[in-house]
Amino acid sequence: MTVAKVVLGIVEFWQLDLNVIEKVTKTIAASLGLIEEFSVQKSVKRLKVL
Repeated sequence: MTVAKVVLGIVEFWQLDLNVIEKVTKTIAASLGLIEEFSVQKSVKRLKVL
């Protein structure tokens, strides 16, 4: 009974951990995407100025 609870606890923890990792990864990816977009916009503005 106790071993099963421990195993379930570990499994739940890892599922939570995977969800957190996925969210963090998506957040980082979104941030990088925004940074890239921002850089592209800056480049476009520079080209328009030239």
